[in-house]
Amino acid sequence: MITGTNALSDRPEFSAKAIRKAIQTLRPMLGDIAVDAMIYDLELYGLLVANERASYSIDQIHLALERIFGSEATNLLIKRVKKALLEEMK
Repeated sequence: MITGTNALSDRPEFSAKAIRKAIQTLRPMLGDIAVDAMIYDLELYGLLVANERASYSIDQIHLALERIFGSEATNLLIKRVKKALLEEMK
């Protein structure tokens, strides 16, 4: 079992499928329309979460979210995405 946010550094890249699933966990907080728009915007910023062969690091995810939401909102969102990715790794 992997614990703590530092565990993410042990796995530098995550599959697009895992990232998409992690972002889906934001639905209760943001709503369906906002999450669908976020996924669309991530694609515009080069994070191709619909591409099953793609993989990205936490830094790439963070940068793409920051371009969309700015640094303040991204800090909250990335914590939740990291938590969901950690759950996926268990």
